[in-house]
Amino acid sequence: MQPAQESSFNTMISVHVRGVDKVGRAFKQFAFATNVSRSGALLCGMEDEPRCGDVIAIRHKAITARFTVVWTRESKTHRKTMVVVHRFPADKCPWEEFVPIASSTLRTRFTSGRNASKEAFSSGVTICLPRRRWERHRLDVPVRVIVHKADKTTLADGRGNELSQGGMAVTAGLELRLDDVVEIEFTPPYSGAPIRQRGVVRNRAGYRYGIEFLIANREESENAEQLLTAVTHA
Repeated sequence: MQPAQESSFNTMISVHVRGVDKVGRAFKQFAFATNVSRSGALLCGMEDEPRCGDVIAIRHKAITARFTVVWTRESKTHRKTMVVVHRFPADKCPWEEFVPIASSTLRTRFTSGRNASKEAFSSGVTICLPRRRWERHRLDVPVRVIVHKADKTTLADGRGNELSQGGMAVTAGLELRLDDVVEIEFTPPYSGAPIRQRGVVRNRAGYRYGIEFLIANREESENAEQLLTAVTHA
């Protein structure tokens, strides 16, 4: 397990995983690394389930490292596996570039897209979003924007215009300020189960808002993953 004094940071990094599943079959697949630290991470969206104690290889960009599987659990929402892994000390951390940025104590507001990290003010959890590193999907899907205030809850219909692993661009006819926390709701076609994901307003151009997803726990990691999959296949 990672040292007690080491902090982990909530983010969402696309990684390639290679290993052997619990029945002995070799697999290669993509997953999301969340709650990352230099020593390990939580992998979400795993199609294959490795065994505890097994060694798997995780690659991000050009860096591949060996990790020991510490813990596995099947996701209750969409039957994929979550895996906690611990890195071999001799191997270089694949997401090393993100950890120093996320550990900054500065409270940086998003103004121009150049910021390396932002803080989720409502939850007190630091979200690591260094520059634009995720693939953006251009789209036009119906979404609902939900704003919770102390005295009322406001719902507005809108359109999702762009989507990445880290957030969504939304056009909606309501007044939002920078750093407002909202919920984005999308109902997949032929399904009665809407997907909701919390986010924070990071930029605005008229009534087009840039929403950064807030990933404060496993459920929100799964929601963001499920939203990305559902919207891009709608």
